[in-house]
Amino acid sequence: IILRGYPRDMGQVVSCTGQTLWRGGELLADWCWQTRHDRRMWSRSVIELGAGLGLCSLLISAKCGAPQVVATDGDELALDALRRNLDTNA
Repeated sequence: IILRGYPRDMGQVVSCTGQTLWRGGELLADWCWQTRHDRRMWSRSVIELGAGLGLCSLLISAKCGAPQVVATDGDELALDALRRNLDTNA
C-alpha cells in the first residue's frame, strides 16, 4: 500500500491532522493484518470514520476481503488526500 501525506512527526503541526499517518492508525492496520484470515470478522461491511490517508480502509479492502469498505473524513483536505491514495492503490 502506497500512502502520500505528511510524515508522522509533522502530525501536530499541520493544519489538517488527516493528512498524516497517526500511530493509532498504524496499530489498527497491524491488528487488521493479523486478523485478515478471520472470516467471522471480515465477512461484514466496514466503515472507517476519520480515515485520513486511508491506510486501514485500503488494507481492509485489498487484503482482508470485506465485501464493502466505506472511508470517511470530516475534512476536505483529508478527503482529497484519501482520494489520491485510493487512486494510487486502485
